[in-house]
Amino acid sequence: MKTYRSTVASSLTLASLALGISLALTSSGCGPDEDFDINSLPEATEDDKADTTGSPLVWVRPSNFPIVCIRPPCATAQVQEVNGGKARLIYKYDWRALKMTAAEVKDAEANASKMLLTGRYASVKVMGESVTVLQLTRANTALSDKSSDASDKDRYYSVKADTAMCPQQPCPTMIAQQLGVNTLIADKWYTLDMSRLALVGQQESALMTELKAGKGYVSVVGTEGMVTKIGQVFRSLKSPALK
Repeated sequence: MKTYRSTVASSLTLASLALGISLALTSSGCGPDEDFDINSLPEATEDDKADTTGSPLVWVRPSNFPIVCIRPPCATAQVQEVNGGKARLIYKYDWRALKMTAAEVKDAEANASKMLLTGRYASVKVMGESVTVLQLTRANTALSDKSSDASDKDRYYSVKADTAMCPQQPCPTMIAQQLGVNTLIADKWYTLDMSRLALVGQQESALMTELKAGKGYVSVVGTEGMVTKIGQVFRSLKSPALK
């Protein structure tokens, strides 16, 4: 039975970490496993309900901690399902549905820990063992390098403008739906505090226009009164820079 160990500082002592790395480096088979072809899987397709309830797609934040492998086949990433989901070890990402070039895939692999990824799990056999491939249908990258989200604490949402009639102030400005949560109840937001993002010039105004149009996703640190504190914003991987 394969064994993986993730170098999470809160759960490993320095001594055990050093031992795990030593074992991984001396293990003869912890390089790429050549007996699996990603093209043997049907290409993933997008789900019209990805932002709503009832979707089979998962929303995950990859960890930035390296995976230490004791025995192959070796996972290459660990992801945390957002909004209270479980952590999963991922053998490989399948980027084919995103129609990226080889250079773009290489760059995305290197920067996956900055992304909010959407896709579905596929179980495959490698070297006689069951491993998990995450077949991606969307990739959104963090907007700000001045702020960071906490996938085990923050809440993640899709958002859009609240256009419902509001006869009396204060009126909500945004409708927010938790990602991957099977509920029909949406949150109503009044004011967004995006100060942690450290945006400059007209960037915040441009970002608000995108979010009200339903483009982009946000992580929320918390709420005080009618103010929702934004920890991070994730925009489509191919979005142009905010101006």
